[in-house]
Amino acid sequence: MRGAAKKARLKQSYARRHLERLERKVGVPLCTGTQHNLRLTDDGAYLLRIGRRYLHRLNEAVCQVAGDFCEVDDANPAALRAIRFAVDGGVWDDFVDDLARHLPTLLPVVVNAAPEISKELFERYRVDAVYTSEPFREADRLSRPTATYHVVDEPMWVGLPSDHPSAHKAVIPLRDLEEDRWIVGPGETARQALVNACWEVGFEPRIYRVVESLSMARSLLWHRAGVALFSPLSFPPGDNAGFLIRPLEDGPYQQHVLTVDPSVVPDYLARTLRERLQESYRERARGVNSEYAATLEQQAVGDVPLQRSGATESMVERNEPRDRDEALSCCASGIKSDHGDYRLEPEDVTMLRVIDESGSLNRAAPALLISQPALTRRLKRLEHRLALKLLVSDYRGTALTAAGRKLLNMIAEAEREFQLAGQVLLERASRESATVRKRVPTVALSTPVSYPRLRLSSDVLHPTPAFD
Repeated sequence: MRGAAKKARLKQSYARRHLERLERKVGVPLCTGTQHNLRLTDDGAYLLRIGRRYLHRLNEAVCQVAGDFCEVDDANPAALRAIRFAVDGGVWDDFVDDLARHLPTLLPVVVNAAPEISKELFERYRVDAVYTSEPFREADRLSRPTATYHVVDEPMWVGLPSDHPSAHKAVIPLRDLEEDRWIVGPGETARQALVNACWEVGFEPRIYRVVESLSMARSLLWHRAGVALFSPLSFPPGDNAGFLIRPLEDGPYQQHVLTVDPSVVPDYLARTLRERLQESYRERARGVNSEYAATLEQQAVGDVPLQRSGATESMVERNEPRDRDEALSCCASGIKSDHGDYRLEPEDVTMLRVIDESGSLNRAAPALLISQPALTRRLKRLEHRLALKLLVSDYRGTALTAAGRKLLNMIAEAEREFQLAGQVLLERASRESATVRKRVPTVALSTPVSYPRLRLSSDVLHPTPAFD
């Protein structure tokens, strides 16, 4: 105990009382042995493991938010800021290469995910931009601010069996497919677009099957099970494939959009990303479908977002970079520093959460039992240590930056994992105590078992396994 107290810079009596309080809280002994030769029990070792895993998750969250720092060359070292965005399938190596040429100060991190998963990743602050053909809807009610940019309107083509009565036509009229069974892909947007297009020409489509993927739709076409909508960039079928893909007259359109968090990805950067996405789309069209690629140059794209939602304009303005250079160098809400060690303690998390809930340093200081100047100094030290700008303040109050909010959301997931792992220990202690109570006769009424909540603190998470 004396060695543990010395390493933790605590008095031996305080360290002993702290251990006793922790053992009473979890309900099981955590150490065994004498005062001069203490060792962790199995339960104590388990608590130490989940605590260390929690600290590791904290470090991972800080490193991801801070971005990856590396030297571009010896003469001009620069910090590459990671921008993470989700896309719906496909190979994006050419797009990443193109983005590296046009935005050399950014480090693009592309995540392949279905539209539903992309929305979840965006809501959990795992990505800051989403490129998809399933635009966010009002019903999604995202907590993050969003700005949506139009990328391209893609006319859907149709896949039909090679022996279909209209297979000889260069362009298939939608009206010719009134009697056919339709195979539709996942997602409500594509299905509703088909229904609306068919209504406009005077019939309602017969939905035969909703498939999970494009490959499943192609397989059903091989078996002549119906007709299906395809992207004009779909891989063309071979000569003996048994089906054809043709342009569709009066067919539906699929709108590709880029959705970003404007407090992380400013307007200039979002428009640059949209331009590179358009060019990447054109390049794929030239390689797969030159006939369709010739029509893409006619599409006009506006310079303003289609829509904004979530945070107020004032909050976006407070996080918006002032010019082009700042937008490119600080898109990840970081502050330049070459000595950030990315060390975050549970007490720092508590401080950020109290500031976020109170909306003011003056109101947060009494809740943290600290003076306002001391809280300001502590916050500045944390920002300097993490090399991140965490708060923005003006006459309207104090709010977390996008980096600070993303950090808190990722840490909340780590805390939930810690609590779930700790619940195993608490339930085991409850079962053991229940077994002991069964051996002793009692007439007391049974009450529901309530498990205490493990409090995260550096003292709990930094014990030493053994001291001789």
